[in-house]
Amino acid sequence: MTIESIIPAHLCETGAWPEFINSLCEEIHALAESEESRFAFAESCSSGLAAATIGAIPGISQYFCGSKVTYRDNTKHEWLAVTHGTLSQYSAVSEPTADEMVAGLLTSTSEADIGIAITGHLGPDAPSEIDGHVFAAIGFRDEADTGSFRVWTREFQLNCQARGDRQREAASLVLWCLRQVLLIKHAHRFVQQAHSAPVYITDSPDRMEQSSDLLFPGAFNPIHDGHREMAEIASTLGDQTVVLEVSIENVDKPTLSQTDCICRILPLLFEFPVLLTAAATFVEKSYKNNITFVVGADTIARIGEDRYYNDEFSVDDAISMFSAKGTRFVVFGREMSELQHTGATTKGHFQSLKSLGLPSTLTKLCISVEESSFRSDLSSRDLR
Repeated sequence: MTIESIIPAHLCETGAWPEFINSLCEEIHALAESEESRFAFAESCSSGLAAATIGAIPGISQYFCGSKVTYRDNTKHEWLAVTHGTLSQYSAVSEPTADEMVAGLLTSTSEADIGIAITGHLGPDAPSEIDGHVFAAIGFRDEADTGSFRVWTREFQLNCQARGDRQREAASLVLWCLRQVLLIKHAHRFVQQAHSAPVYITDSPDRMEQSSDLLFPGAFNPIHDGHREMAEIASTLGDQTVVLEVSIENVDKPTLSQTDCICRILPLLFEFPVLLTAAATFVEKSYKNNITFVVGADTIARIGEDRYYNDEFSVDDAISMFSAKGTRFVVFGREMSELQHTGATTKGHFQSLKSLGLPSTLTKLCISVEESSFRSDLSSRDLR
């Protein structure tokens, strides 16, 4: 799926770029130092500009391993082991080429735990259907097995038009991708600490601070169109930006590892801001007043059932706490079984807020989205 670059065009203009990019590089330096991470780049269309920019930061040599600038196809093959078959079948500007670029980079740079590769058409002579298209590949080593690594690649349409601005945008995209991986690593380590606060990870340089109390909790493994439509409807109802809440802790699943956390959150960050927490329950997720949660009928049903609580803290105690904190729930109906199972293979019937038989004290805290406004029986489980 091609999406617009998350780097706003105005930040890549000659006058604005130095302040933006210097701030971004300083943040990368601080995060790399905090996480003791080393990184490397494989640059094609950015022509080494990402390396030159981060290389201007004093002390960055402790963390920046270097960059391989590979403009020509044969150089990509000789320096990064991109196969001739991939280049001839898919071209130099393609997802398979970006994948092999970052794989070759990490294979040949043993001390780097993060690699970013970019390849693209900056114009002005590229065909219109691919003009301004770039592929960014993010590679990161598995914390449990540093000899292996994961790769995630996305196609972007650059926002700028002039070639010089596009090159700055491409370099900014490389650095922004690096920043996001480092910030996820930092957030994962931070939220594991006892009583630590959630960490907000923005999806755009234009939205650096959390300004929304509209949280959409979930695993999003993977995110799908049903999630996107729910977020759009909830955003309209709440007149706020939806922030996806992802917890590394779950009441019936293992703790999310750092590597799995990066895999889970990276795709989300090019569409939504994310709040990373260690909150397994909604009592824990309600860490401040006046949060509105976006949930499915299966989730609100579990919130309202005694079996998910204990003698020390009952469902009534939870509802009283929600009420006192001003917590609210936007509830979307779902087809589900009597055990609240969902998905394509589930045999059940559509349940809305009204049909669930929840305690009235909980229902009063809910806003129902009717079936006529939204229905999607798709489950992430069906896509895995």
